[in-house]
Order: sequence, then structure tokens, then C-alpha cells
Amino acid sequence: MSALRQAMFGAEAFSPPLPQTLPAAPPPRRLKLWELEDRLHCPVVGSCLPMRQLQRFARRFGFAEYLHDAHQLHVEAVVRAGQRGPFAKALQNYFDQEFAAMVRRFLAVNEEPAVLRLWQTAMQQGEVPAALWAALTHPAVGPLARHRIYGDIHMLSHQVGASHAADARRLARLEEANSALREQLLQQQRESSEQIAALREQMDGVTQERDRLAQVAAEVAPLQQRLTRYASGGEVTALRQQLASGTRERQRLIARCQHLEQVAQKLREQAQQVAAVTAERDQLRSEQEQLQKQLQKLLEIDTQATEAGCAGCGCDRCDSAAPGPLRCILCVGGRPALVAHYRALAERLGMVLRHHDGGREEALSRLPELLSGVDAVLCPTDCVSHSAYYQLKQQCRRQGTPCLFYQGSGVASFGSALARLRRGEVSLGALQAAAPYA
Repeated sequence: MSALRQAMFGAEAFSPPLPQTLPAAPPPRRLKLWELEDRLHCPVVGSCLPMRQLQRFARRFGFAEYLHDAHQLHVEAVVRAGQRGPFAKALQNYFDQEFAAMVRRFLAVNEEPAVLRLWQTAMQQGEVPAALWAALTHPAVGPLARHRIYGDIHMLSHQVGASHAADARRLARLEEANSALREQLLQQQRESSEQIAALREQMDGVTQERDRLAQVAAEVAPLQQRLTRYASGGEVTALRQQLASGTRERQRLIARCQHLEQVAQKLREQAQQVAAVTAERDQLRSEQEQLQKQLQKLLEIDTQATEAGCAGCGCDRCDSAAPGPLRCILCVGGRPALVAHYRALAERLGMVLRHHDGGREEALSRLPELLSGVDAVLCPTDCVSHSAYYQLKQQCRRQGTPCLFYQGSGVASFGSALARLRRGEVSLGALQAAAPYA
């Protein structure tokens, strides 16, 4: 009977009873890089590892692909990240050190919903790489939550792609406006040339009239001498009549001469105004060309930064999820008529521009309020008051706000200052200040 029961129910039916108390489960721990799902290695490597650091790892661990082929480097790094080995361990240590503060912030919560709330907050604040690593490896995050995080990072790439399409449309509109302005400048140049030619003809006519009047005045002088000689003779009456007539003619000619001299003075002033307009036109054209070159250079920098962010993870719509370091800047001083152009240039580069006129009409007491929340400050030293300059310098030191002082209040100078600021050049950092330009 026991053999039959054992055949029907298996040997487990007669095994000794299990103990009443199970051993305690080990405490949860953070996941390692190679323990994540395979599909998560692509966004982790693409978003959390800069291209320069990936090239260093490639040289260190002897990647088979060439270092200049970003896509192949990314693919090999994703494959190696899923395998427990020297590369995956080195990458694990790099992420833990690079994002240590964010990891500690996420480990402060123990429940999955709280971790997801921290992830959403970090995405809104632009801290995507560090938050992505801390959330995916958190011990309280399960497969469904990691799938949700994967969906968020995937949709974020689509949104970044859409924003680039909008930038392309805005660039097309700016190019059309630029063409219209260029045509307007050419039309003004033609009109100015015509006005200059007309003024030169008037100047020639006035010069000829002045020479004629001088000749007439030279002819009147002998008549006066003749009147003196014949003052005591019988021709006194006739000579007096001739003298009166000559005097009237002379006065008329003098008045005419004075009038023509006034006309000549006005014509000279108009010629000076035309020369000033021509010089201003040439300056505007030069600033336009410099601004065009600066815009092209900034666009190339933005394009290179965008392409280096995702490093070509294999998705043709994927892009960097991390925003640039400059979101909001403050400009103190400058020409009030060009503030709209400053702001348009900053918005074109994805920045919000705040402006203070440097104490012309706005109170300097507003500087601390405007400095709060900005990433950096620009100040043209040749178009700002001394009080505003020294107060701005003091406030930037106190708040640790980077500040760049530069010369030139034109739009081209502002664009060049933006480029220098994006390259990390500052005159006043968090702890020390460079010598002022003015």
C-alpha cells in the first residue's frame, strides 16, 4: 500500500514536515547595472554617460569599434553593460559616484509611490540622468515601476524632437525677416545715394551764385570811387541817382548773398546728416553680418551638443534628455532700444532674458530680486552706470551668481557675450571676481 501511495502521490507525500518558521528574507538592496532588464541599458548608457566619458571607457577596456563611431561605441557599451564583468562594474562605480547625492535622496524613501513622485519632480527640474539611475536601481522599485520610468524617458525623447522641429520653423521665419531687412537696407542705400547726388548739384549751384555775387560786389566798388571824384561837379545829381541805385543793388546782393550763405550752411548740415545716416547704415550692416555669423556659430554649438547628448542609441527620434545649464539670464544695462533684440536672441537659444536698465529709470534696489533664480548675468560695461556696476558686482559675489562683463552694447556684442558665457567664460564667479573692463 505504501508503494502504491508513493507512486500515486509522489515521494513528497511522505517527506518530513516543513519547519513552522521560515528563515528571514534578506533585506532589499539596490540593483546592479547588469541586473536591470536588457531594454533599460540603452537609455541608462545613452542618458547617464557622456560621450567623452564613454570614449575613455572604450580606450580603457579595449572596445573593438573606432572611437569616432559614436553609434557603434554606444551599441558595444549597451551589450557589455548587460554582462557582469569589469566594464559593467566600472560603469556601476562611475554612476554611483557621479550621482551619489541623487541616490541618497532617493534612498531616503522606502516605498515605490514615493520613488515615482521623486522621479516626476526630478524630470520637471531637468535632473534626468541622475534621477534615472537612482530610480531604476532603487530597492523598492519593481518591474512595473521600471517600465513606467522607461516610458517616461521614451516619451521625453519625442518631446525633445518636437521642440527641435519648432526651432527649425522659427529659424525659417527669422531668415525670411532677415532677407526683408537686407532688401530694406539696399533700398535705403539707393535713396541715400540719390539724395547725396542731388545735394551735390545744389552745392555746385550755390558756389557758382556766390562767385557771381562776388564779381558784382567788385564792380560796385569803382562806382563808389567815381561818385567821390565827381561829388563837386555837375554830375552830382546823376551820380547820386546812380549811387542810390547801386547802393540798393548792393544791399539786395548782400541780402541775397547772406541768404545763399544760409542755404549753403543748411546744405552742409544736411550733407553731414546724410554722412551720419550712411555711417549708421554701414554700422548696422556690419552688426547684422556679425550677428548672423554669431547665430550660425551658436546654432552649430547647439547642434553638436544635441547630437552628443543621446550618442545615437539606435532610435532615429531619440535625443538628449538633459537640458542645457543656462535657462534664465539677467542683462544689466545696454541700449533700451535693443532690449527686444536681446530677448529674441536669448529665446532663440532656449533662454529666458530678464533686463534691468542699470539705474536709468528702474531702481537699483530691484537687482537682488532680479538676481534670484537666474543662472548667470551679462553686463555691457560701456552702457551702465558706475553705481549699478559696483552694486551688481557686490550682489553677484554675495549670491555666487556667475557674471560676465563685456564691452559693446550692440546686438552682435550681446550675441558674442552669450557665446562666451555658454563656453564657461565669466568675469565674476562664485568666489572671486576678475578686473572690470571699464
